[in-house]
Amino acid sequence: MRAIWQKDCWGSSGPCEWITGATLRWLNKQRRLLHNCMDEQQEKMKSEKECEKCQEYLNGWKRALADYDNLKKELAKERQSSRESGMEETSLIAIEAFDDLKKAFQLEEKGEQWVSGIGHIKDLIEGRLEQKGFCRIQVEPGQTFDPYLHHAVAERTEPEHVASGSILEVLQDGWKKNDKIIRPAMVIVAK
Repeated sequence: MRAIWQKDCWGSSGPCEWITGATLRWLNKQRRLLHNCMDEQQEKMKSEKECEKCQEYLNGWKRALADYDNLKKELAKERQSSRESGMEETSLIAIEAFDDLKKAFQLEEKGEQWVSGIGHIKDLIEGRLEQKGFCRIQVEPGQTFDPYLHHAVAERTEPEHVASGSILEVLQDGWKKNDKIIRPAMVIVAK
């Protein structure tokens, strides 16, 4: 059961929090009912066996609540650990790129080899991002504007042969990971 909770709750906080909240409310309600039951039973029947049975039920509910709280804390720690791990991997890509750029700027002559080296660094970064599942959103002038993939930063009036809503210029590439848009492409659109 523990593995099921971890799998269902991993990466998704909405339904999991609702279910855990509902479960916690139900457990608290049952605990109150048992307290009431114990009070009534103690008044009605002074027998030790029935009081022990109620106490056993109450202790069971308390253990269940404690197990539930421990599971919740463990899942929160695992989520945080996963986030930190992802940040570290992405940071390593940026650090490696920074080191390569630093070496490139230390060169005294900045001719064709320098430009070629900067291009190599760009390709290296893009390759590392693709290894991690990131890819550039392919956008070309003339494509139809899609608000899911593109962010229009400006509109320009163009000659009649250009359709309204067409992309005129790409200012910044967009990126996605799997099917999730990380950053839409910034474009200029025809009016």
